[in-house]
Amino acid sequence: MPELPLDQAKYADFLSELARLVRTDPCLSDATALRASVIAHQESFGPRTAHATMSADDDTLRTLVHVMVLAASELADLHGTSRAWLNGHDRKLPPWDITVPRTSQRLITFGGRVYGVVEWEPQPTVELAPSLAGPDRKWATALAIAIGERPQWSDEQVARYGAYLTLGTESFGNERPRPDEELAERHGVPIEAVRLRRTLEDIP
Repeated sequence: MPELPLDQAKYADFLSELARLVRTDPCLSDATALRASVIAHQESFGPRTAHATMSADDDTLRTLVHVMVLAASELADLHGTSRAWLNGHDRKLPPWDITVPRTSQRLITFGGRVYGVVEWEPQPTVELAPSLAGPDRKWATALAIAIGERPQWSDEQVARYGAYLTLGTESFGNERPRPDEELAERHGVPIEAVRLRRTLEDIP
């Protein structure tokens, strides 16, 4: 069985590298080493983020890395460091940061991880975390659609909608005998989405 485009091991390696970069050099002053590290992990980015990262100047690259840190709940101990760097360099904090007011916003979350934010004012927008790629990006988009449909839904209801949207309703019944890994690859979603879908009825 081939690996998913963004499996848990690759994501863990990517987070470990982000943590190493910021802990070793919070200012990310060695632009050459920073760029080499980002290039080595570019498969962890979505296509547009990879292009933006590879073509960014040094200061923009530093900004993108600190924004990626703030997008990872697993790196919560480094959020203060990245937030301080962004504030100190007059860079806008990403909308999913906990210090940004959310009068008309809602975070896209699942399994303790922040995938992005849905905003209603001044205009409806969706901003996904820059590190998302492949299955995670598709899953985050499904969750964002659910939030847009029913902003009052709980996180559990949003995830339920997302599972039905990406994996089907009645049609999933025929696929239940297949392994989780195979279904995740076939539908292009994280394996956690498949596991959630298995807990739901085939006719919602």
